[in-house]
Amino acid sequence: MKWNAAACLLASLAVSPTPAQAATVLVTQLDDHRDDVEVTSFAFGENQAPDRAWVNLDVYRRAPVDIPEIDQYSVVRAWVPGLSRVGDQILFTSGSRTTLCATVVHKRFLFIRYDDVEKTGRCTVTTAHDVRRLDDGFAVKTIPVVKVYFNARE
Repeated sequence: MKWNAAACLLASLAVSPTPAQAATVLVTQLDDHRDDVEVTSFAFGENQAPDRAWVNLDVYRRAPVDIPEIDQYSVVRAWVPGLSRVGDQILFTSGSRTTLCATVVHKRFLFIRYDDVEKTGRCTVTTAHDVRRLDDGFAVKTIPVVKVYFNARE
């Protein structure tokens, strides 16, 4: 049986995977900040009973010059619709698609047991600068905000 180049190309196109699709969800909005706030990283938080998962955002706030004692780093816990812990996996479900975001690994150090959450890299957090309009009855003000989005790709 002879194979020609067109048949091989057709067979490879039929077997090639479809491009990865991404689902994006608005997680939280950090109000009244624009240039002085940045989400530097994130981690998954989880609870075994009941099976829940969330996102811990590491937020950096640049301190104003006249108030140096302000806490520059903080952790903001954010609930993500569709994110849950099932067994030892943290899954994001959107419609009929399910994405594995992280795996919970049970570890032990001497007599202490703890869970370590290892990310798969399929789920990320991005930020976007926006403005919110506030009507106080006298004037319409625009307030800068930072919107945080959770992205999951297959």
